Amino acid sequence: HSRVLHGEWCQRNFVSGRSLGRAYHVRQQLRSTCLRPAEKNGLGMDVNITCGKDRESFLKCAAAGLFLQVASRTKAETEIDSR
Repeated sequence: HSRVLHGEWCQRNFVSGRSLGRAYHVRQQLRSTCLRPAEKNGLGMDVNITCGKDRESFLKCAAAGLFLQVASRTKAETEIDSR
């Protein structure tokens, strides 16, 4: 029943439900990385505390740190080899 309500909300607000779901999962992954201790490749941060006016600095830092872990999605492995 809630999936139907979410689908209706997405349709009314011109939002892709699939994209919204993917964004939610990315948020959960980032939250998990922030909570994980630094010695376990996390950031060791309290996610309940806002970064206030340092928000932009935090986002730039997080993006720079995660940049090398980004991969592009392809249809087949052969596309990667042909580049």
